[in-house]
Amino acid sequence: MKKILSLVLCAVAVGCSSTRQYPVRLESEPPGARVYLSMGATKGRTAQNRSYLGQTPCTVQITGTKRGHFKLPEVAWVSDYVAGNAIFTAEPPTGTTNTGPRSFNYRGNTEYVEGDKIPQAIFFDFTKP
Repeated sequence: MKKILSLVLCAVAVGCSSTRQYPVRLESEPPGARVYLSMGATKGRTAQNRSYLGQTPCTVQITGTKRGHFKLPEVAWVSDYVAGNAIFTAEPPTGTTNTGPRSFNYRGNTEYVEGDKIPQAIFFDFTKP
């Protein structure tokens, strides 16, 4: 009986997982941009917690909720009313002049408001200053 109960509990735990992976296509013009993901409580603090995702073009896996929203770490959660941020930042490809980094900011969930959904693709345009 204990063995059956453990198997049922394991099946329930696996079936109730609150996160899943979402593919996000990262592209830029010109290609070759280095892309980073930062997650934090405020836009200013996220730069300290950035991780390298890859060089465009590429597809990365982002952890999100079952409903497709960003799953931010507890440190990114501010309060029941203020959401954390997930920021994708691309640094210009080598040889690109007259342009700086490009970024996209996505808001996380709060207890009362759903945040932004994880996009299927992000395009960074370095052809315009």
